[in-house]
Amino acid sequence: MITIQLSLDEEMICELNQLSSQQQTTPEELIKQLISDYLQKNARPKTFLQQLEELDRQLEEAEESKINNSLADKKHKTVMEKLQESEKSRGSPRHFLQGRPDLSARDVRKALIAEHIENQHKKILMERQESLLNQPKGEL
Repeated sequence: MITIQLSLDEEMICELNQLSSQQQTTPEELIKQLISDYLQKNARPKTFLQQLEELDRQLEEAEESKINNSLADKKHKTVMEKLQESEKSRGSPRHFLQGRPDLSARDVRKALIAEHIENQHKKILMERQESLLNQPKGEL
């Protein structure tokens, strides 16, 4: 644990005390919360996978709260619940996380991309051959 000593003027102390009384906490806890918020706000950006995992957790939490809310009140659905249902029917990013576990290896990704390109090339060649075979002989 680190101890930090701050020099605050009277006006800042007054504002800090007012804010802490509004939030029903001590000035020390308020300062800790402000520092924590600042650090979270200015943290390095999350990777795409971390963002997907966070979205997946949020969706799971939303589904759990939706289940709890629907058990409490089955008659009326909130706008948020309707939005969550529509998201669920369209699918969610969690399916990206359920892919092959070895896709983080570069050689595996490279082989899959090469296979895809080769298949596309074969498809194009087959279509050209078919179009050439279907043309009348005088037009070649």
